[in-house]
Amino acid sequence: PKLGRSRQRNRLRAARTSKTMSFNAKKRFDSFFVLFLLAQAGLIVLYWKLTDYDAPNEDPENLISPLYKLEFDVSYMVFFGFGFLMTFLKKYGYGAIGFNMLVSAFCVQWAILCISFWERVHTGHWHYILINLRMMVEGNFGAASCMIAFGAVIGKVTPGEMLMIGFWQMIFYSLNWYVVQLTLGVTDLGGSLIIHAFGAYFGLAVTMFLSPREDHHYKHNGGNYTSDLFSMLGTIVLWLNWPSFNSAFAEPFAMNRAISNTFFSLLSCCMSTFLFSRAFSKTGDRLNIIHIQNATLAGGVAIGCVADLRLSTGGAMMVGFTAGLISTAGFKFLQPWLDRKIGLKDTCGVHNLHGMPGILGGLAGVIATAVADPDKYGAEYDVMFVHGSMQPAYQLAGIGITLGIALASGTAVGLVMRPFHDFGRFAETLEESPSGDAKEAGAVGELNMTGRAAIIHFSDEEYWKIEDGFVFEKHHHKHHKGHVDLPRSAEEVDPKNDVEMTVVAESPYTFKTAV
Repeated sequence: PKLGRSRQRNRLRAARTSKTMSFNAKKRFDSFFVLFLLAQAGLIVLYWKLTDYDAPNEDPENLISPLYKLEFDVSYMVFFGFGFLMTFLKKYGYGAIGFNMLVSAFCVQWAILCISFWERVHTGHWHYILINLRMMVEGNFGAASCMIAFGAVIGKVTPGEMLMIGFWQMIFYSLNWYVVQLTLGVTDLGGSLIIHAFGAYFGLAVTMFLSPREDHHYKHNGGNYTSDLFSMLGTIVLWLNWPSFNSAFAEPFAMNRAISNTFFSLLSCCMSTFLFSRAFSKTGDRLNIIHIQNATLAGGVAIGCVADLRLSTGGAMMVGFTAGLISTAGFKFLQPWLDRKIGLKDTCGVHNLHGMPGILGGLAGVIATAVADPDKYGAEYDVMFVHGSMQPAYQLAGIGITLGIALASGTAVGLVMRPFHDFGRFAETLEESPSGDAKEAGAVGELNMTGRAAIIHFSDEEYWKIEDGFVFEKHHHKHHKGHVDLPRSAEEVDPKNDVEMTVVAESPYTFKTAV
């Protein structure tokens, strides 16, 4: 007699396990343990030898002041907001939150050392790294850039690969920071260029080499009703705290402008996203949760470069409205097109949320500095624009340099990591043949190019203990009543399925249907 689906699944998994090479078996001291142990041990030694506490009485910046509240808000965004934003992946929630926390903890520590190195190159004074609130914020900014890049590759890389990506990214991130801000004096208070655009295009360059060139269907790369609700929690946290992110390093005389511009840009972006999400739907009367989760934040990204400038509230709202439109259009039209044409598999759509809005912010900086009136700025003008009337040229150069360093360094890291990357299996679920026999959608025990058993992408099963009773199983709407897991992108919908296309194409939810 034919085995039941549950027993068949167990046999398939047992077969896969039996073909796993010995060094890939469960071990207490595997590559995960060794890599992260060495990384943290190295950081402990470096901090022990190179750092000291700043003296609060000598530096007002080191006092427990409003900067601590801003540092907390930025940390809240990095460790909570970004992690929950990525929980839209219905079977990678543990990984989205847990690995975000793990890699961010490493990146904050490593970014502080990298930033401090280039500060000493700039000043020529080689002394102890003084740890204060400003350095903690700088470390969080570096981790934020890494989490943006993480969004492009999430679900497709191992924890060890995340560590290596973060290690190299912080080196090139700090180099770009040194060139663009310290050397060129580009105005970029909220990091539209040095944080968001750099992180997005670095991650996109890496994912081009760590994603399969053939057209695989990532069955787990999508959300359902519950996972999308958790992702919206991350969206709200990021949205509420973004004024703190953009104003953390504002001069006292520009603090109010930085907060106000970011606040009104976010409000206008929210309105824009809802309007165009509905307008871009096939029927013109449905909102897409993917757009709402992401594009509503684009206003905070785009305004960062000009947050402390005298835009007027209306100008800030125009930047936010444009960012919402560009980001929503990117999710709807550009991302599927790039996937089809060049195979760019951007898991979280960082190009739409951070890349294009970051470049928009850079261009806004060019325009805002070009029309800046010295009479309106008064004594602030020389502080805000270190190159005077030539500032727009430096702003434009900052865009080009950021894109160049991000794409070149991301390409180099991707090329180095590609020969060792586990391209994995793209489905671990059971499908039924026309005859009704259960079969596995991916080859059981298939070896990747490194000789190890291929992993399952976008699945917590590979790295986490899953509680009993939670089954990683896809119910196929062609044969069953129950939940139907829909693909993340409407472009991935199979036109031959039995669900009405007008419903499937516009909804990322898991819903009940009878067919």
